[in-house]
Amino acid sequence: MRVDELGSVAALGQALLDRAEDLGEALADAVLAQVPFYDASPTVAATDLRQSSVEHLRFVFSALTSEQELDLAAAEETGRQRAEAGVPLPALLAAYRVGFRHIWEHVVAEGRGSGVDTETLLAATEHAVAAHDAFAHAASAAHAEVVAGQLVRHQERRAAMVDALLGGRIAERSAVWELAGMLGLGVAGPYVAVAVAVPTLGQPALERLEEDLRARDLPSVWLLRPDRQLGVVEVRRPEQLSALVTRLRQLATTPTGISSSFEDLADARDAVRLAESAMESARTGAGQLVRVFEDSPLALAATGSPELLQRVARTVFARLDEQRPGDRELMLDTLAAWLDAGGSTSHAAEALFLHPNTVRQRLKRLEELTGRSMTDPRQVAELCLALEVRRRWSAERTATDQPMRNNTVGDRDGQG
Repeated sequence: MRVDELGSVAALGQALLDRAEDLGEALADAVLAQVPFYDASPTVAATDLRQSSVEHLRFVFSALTSEQELDLAAAEETGRQRAEAGVPLPALLAAYRVGFRHIWEHVVAEGRGSGVDTETLLAATEHAVAAHDAFAHAASAAHAEVVAGQLVRHQERRAAMVDALLGGRIAERSAVWELAGMLGLGVAGPYVAVAVAVPTLGQPALERLEEDLRARDLPSVWLLRPDRQLGVVEVRRPEQLSALVTRLRQLATTPTGISSSFEDLADARDAVRLAESAMESARTGAGQLVRVFEDSPLALAATGSPELLQRVARTVFARLDEQRPGDRELMLDTLAAWLDAGGSTSHAAEALFLHPNTVRQRLKRLEELTGRSMTDPRQVAELCLALEVRRRWSAERTATDQPMRNNTVGDRDGQG
């Protein structure tokens, strides 16, 4: 640039710099009018928008008056403030596009009004555009840095909340509901827990699973452990559970377990244990990689604890337990007699002092209520397991209650 041209550009820049306050206020009004976010959102005060607009114009016009590198601190501070105020990056960049048009118009108008030649006007415009780009880039880079930090903190906080939920460390029901809302889950259920084996330490087996399920109207939350992914999925309708199982079977490359459904998020910890047991069953057994808890009580029981055995029994006898106690006990007694008789209906009838047809009717009703066939060896084995667990549990309760009753009688006798 010639010396005389440089002087003309500097004079033009100084003239604009002298008007920066008024031009900045007009720019702020234009941003409010042309960028909907700023007009609709109260997060950026009008005074802040005016001040940042003035600083933007001062930076650009100062670049015309000097060849020295200018300080971008004001741009970076604006970017940080906008990010902290929740202004999305597209809205910030839209505001700078409005600013660019104003800068170009003011440079051209001032140049023509001052009578500068075309070459000087082009040089001034080139300097103004470069300065504007530097300012906008610095602001957007600072904005991105703050947003990245916010995202990390959000992910850390969200992971902590999911960890607390899945670990059963939230006792108050109102707190569970509040947490569900924060995580995007409904408070009514039903839900299922899912456990997915991780092939590489700390590396998710299924990437972007939450987004994939959300697109299928299956809200979920997930937590990555060193050796597994754990999640809770909301399945509001029966067909959604089927859709979840189908999708996981399409995606799974490692053993995956799905718990039985549950209604209360406070029970998420127990459901996770069921999902983990189903996952281990899929790991050790043949067949599909995805195993639903109810699909194989025998395989699950082989890897489980006493509490898990109780859950198996409740699962097998779920519909039976909904019947009247007297009817339920008759069917369980009939099942026990039939098993003790080696599967002989006539021998079971003799032991129960019943007609064989009565035994057959009860066994048929038992098949309907449990979904287990009396002719399928594996399903009969599941009934055997559930019945044995139920017998042992009843015996333990009786043994526990007996001393209490004896003590009560003794106290009454002593008082008498």
